[in-house]
Amino acid sequence: GECANKFCVWSSQRIRAVQTAASLQECSTHIEYWKVLDDIDVVSGICEGLTYDDFQTRYPKQFAERENDKYHFRYPSGESYEDLVSRLEPVIMELERQSNILVISHQVCSYLFTRCPVSTE
Repeated sequence: GECANKFCVWSSQRIRAVQTAASLQECSTHIEYWKVLDDIDVVSGICEGLTYDDFQTRYPKQFAERENDKYHFRYPSGESYEDLVSRLEPVIMELERQSNILVISHQVCSYLFTRCPVSTE
């Protein structure tokens, strides 16, 4: 169908976001794929494929560190919530200068964009 108000899409490079962005091509002026919009990287390295229970069982010291300070805890070979905030800050600043932008990202990124409290569970 015809779209009355075209907009620009900024999308994460992760597959779910790319698929969502592709479905909006007809209504967007253009789509930009930004790696900085990808979800927090917690699955790199030794944590890849682990549930929180697995993580607690296999790496009790790191699990305790995470429980003590979730915001600053950096997953081995991954990133912390603090890292994510630093990564997204330039995007947020650029958004403030733009209009008609639809951002397709991930849950924790959305919390940061809307300044909602981040659940670090």
